[in-house]
Amino acid sequence: MKLIINTLITLAVGFTMTGCATTLGKHGDKYSNVSVSKLLQQKEMPEENKAIMVPALKQRAENDLQSGDFKSAIEHANLAAKWSPEDTNIKYLLAEALFKSGNTRKSQILFSELVETDPKAENFQGYGLSLLSNNKYPESHNWLNKAVIENGELWRSWNGLGMIYDKSKDWKNAEQAYKVAIAQEKNTSSYHNLAMSYMNQDRLEEALISFENAKALSDGNSYPDLQYRTALALSGEIDNALNGTTDAQASDLYNQLGVRAMRNGERGNAIKFLKLAIAKSPTFHANAEKNLALVATQSP
Repeated sequence: MKLIINTLITLAVGFTMTGCATTLGKHGDKYSNVSVSKLLQQKEMPEENKAIMVPALKQRAENDLQSGDFKSAIEHANLAAKWSPEDTNIKYLLAEALFKSGNTRKSQILFSELVETDPKAENFQGYGLSLLSNNKYPESHNWLNKAVIENGELWRSWNGLGMIYDKSKDWKNAEQAYKVAIAQEKNTSSYHNLAMSYMNQDRLEEALISFENAKALSDGNSYPDLQYRTALALSGEIDNALNGTTDAQASDLYNQLGVRAMRNGERGNAIKFLKLAIAKSPTFHANAEKNLALVATQSP
């Protein structure tokens, strides 16, 4: 398996992502802004009208999926699938929207059907990622491998493979998989996962670089930087790590440092950081209290 992946990694570097879009005719444009609720009210709609509206619903679902409006994407794809149940592309849009909205179990069911009826790389990827999100690692590994064998450009598949390798502490293959994902498309997820992989290996300098790449892509907005600040603190930059934090964020950072110290058998540092977490927290910090009680039971 490792040999296959290493070979694929070599072959995949340098590819670019491609996409497709559904082209609407004038009839589709006519119905492109009609609300789903209004369509559903028409119980006796003629079949020819449904056929005209399906492309518009399909396009709306695709647009909503790309813009991140997953609820709307699900509504429009559901109705399109009801009127055109044999259209596997509509089912794919619905499965993707469900996955990205967090309903991974239902998306797993749809993708399991798609890999049988429409066996192609994007459906292998969707099924593999749905399985991964439900902690079915061996099955996920199999389908994500199928996806990259079929299409080495799918960065999400490489990212998923990296997560699986990380789970088994296969650091070398995890690093390679994340780097292929980034080569296909620079994305926050793979940079962040690569940084976390480096942190788990105590490769802090490399972790910081990867965290900074992730932050740059997200423009610093809504980036979950607790782990980044933890890497800074572990690198000896505690003041920099605390710079700009609220009391709650500083408390979470101290708790994170305490947990790492516990795992490394550094009882004294664990107690110090966990007490700082409790003292700094503006409210009761249940995790820090629990961790402090746990470390207190450890031998000095």
